[in-house]
Amino acid sequence: MKSISRIVLLIAGLSLFAMACGLGNAASDKLNEAVDSAATKVIEKAATTVATAMPDAGTVVAEVQQAATEIAEAPEPGATDTPAPAATEGESEVAPVDVTSINDALAKLNSYKSELTMSFDGKKSDGTPTSGTLTMLQEAIKEPPASHIRMEFSGDAAEDMGGASVFEIYTVDGITYMQDPESGSWMSFPAGDSMDFGTMMVSADDFVDLPENAHRDLLPKKVNGISTWHYTFTEKDLPPDERMQIKSAKGEVWIAKDGDYPVKLILEMEGKSLGGSEDADFFNEGTLKIEYELKSVNENFTITVPDEAKNAASIFGGGDNSDTPDIDIPMPDDAKDVFSMTGMTTFTTSSSVQDMIDFYKNKFAALGWENDESGNFIDESGGMMEFTKDGNSIEVIIDSSSDDGTVSVTVMSGN
Repeated sequence: MKSISRIVLLIAGLSLFAMACGLGNAASDKLNEAVDSAATKVIEKAATTVATAMPDAGTVVAEVQQAATEIAEAPEPGATDTPAPAATEGESEVAPVDVTSINDALAKLNSYKSELTMSFDGKKSDGTPTSGTLTMLQEAIKEPPASHIRMEFSGDAAEDMGGASVFEIYTVDGITYMQDPESGSWMSFPAGDSMDFGTMMVSADDFVDLPENAHRDLLPKKVNGISTWHYTFTEKDLPPDERMQIKSAKGEVWIAKDGDYPVKLILEMEGKSLGGSEDADFFNEGTLKIEYELKSVNENFTITVPDEAKNAASIFGGGDNSDTPDIDIPMPDDAKDVFSMTGMTTFTTSSSVQDMIDFYKNKFAALGWENDESGNFIDESGGMMEFTKDGNSIEVIIDSSSDDGTVSVTVMSGN
């Protein structure tokens, strides 16, 4: 962000420029003529002096006089016979959008607040009409590390979440506090040091696709006090995605001139499997609208954990864990980086996402646990499954986004 002193200097400069323009074209022409005349006279006097001192230097004198004439007639630096017209409102050009990842762009900031809304209106695979909205608020501070995510569901989106409407996660002072979206109760556990500032626990990259190329306005625009380049695009500009069948799309994105991070995005798509997976029945076919906006950039604020979250039972010790079921979690033979605490087990594996899905479906089925597949969220990049038995539940979260090609698995138990 620009400091006040820079803004004052900019205003002062613009004021002087306006005063100079107020002199009028005639005064400006007189000034140019005076400068050219003075330059010519100086060089001609130098030529005469050389001729007096060196009678045989006629050739030199002629060359110097010719140089004086060329200087007097030369246009101003950068000037052309037909000056290029200034950019006007509405003009655009095709330009690449050099932001391939919102996560990477956000990681360059010191703090931010963002809001993302997804609205869907269409039909499920059986033809049943469906609609709903997901709103996600995020705020993050780099030093000391702190973050907060609030996700709110409405309409059929809430029904697909088992009737849940609000889900929140806080990470402050090395502790993550997570709210159960169904019961509203809280639990806490160590945040660890693997959470990236730009990615957080839920990433905007999981929901937003940026175009590869788009039409960029020639004049910048201010959005939330930030100078941005405005781009417009269609489905032709979006990166190919075999998971989605996009019939049509239109969108706008505003990219910060300084920092190259998306400040605002509006995207509306029509097609099938817009949730990125055929298993996401809620997004089966229809229209999906995505709106993303940075509300705050590099501003000072604090993130405060609610008292009910601080006082909740901790799954790594402290609080009341008496209701947490003691379950022996099966793991594949190649499990590495295993970490276990009351109610949660994590590990990495070289097995594929589908291998892990099949592994836990078979293992938990053999142990008498049931899985309602209609509530699964699964695609080739990962997924989430829930198993229930005797009033207890187990959630399995599988993620293949690791840079080293391994798959990470988190198994959480509760009731």
